[in-house]
Amino acid sequence: MRDKKRVKERAEVMLAWSNGETIQFLTGSGVWADTFNPTWIPFYEYRVKPKKVVRYINLYPNGFSANYNSRSDADRCCYEQRISCVRVEIEPGRFDE
Repeated sequence: MRDKKRVKERAEVMLAWSNGETIQFLTGSGVWADTFNPTWIPFYEYRVKPKKVVRYINLYPNGFSANYNSRSDADRCCYEQRISCVRVEIEPGRFDE
């Protein structure tokens, strides 16, 4: 059962690669690295490179901040005292601890 699951996961990653997605492999030091021509070594772990999540954060002088999914939402919901609107990109799950 476990082997079937692993084969299915690998097939999904291969299909994503054939559709132009960037593929990553897990290095010996535990870091995900891009590979543009995967060799599909059986004991390597591969994944589709996660898409970055983009958020816009309104910053205020009193330390308050609020985040939004788009710049237009951030602009529409801001208060007069806004210092700045900052665009932030993060990988999904990066700060989930």
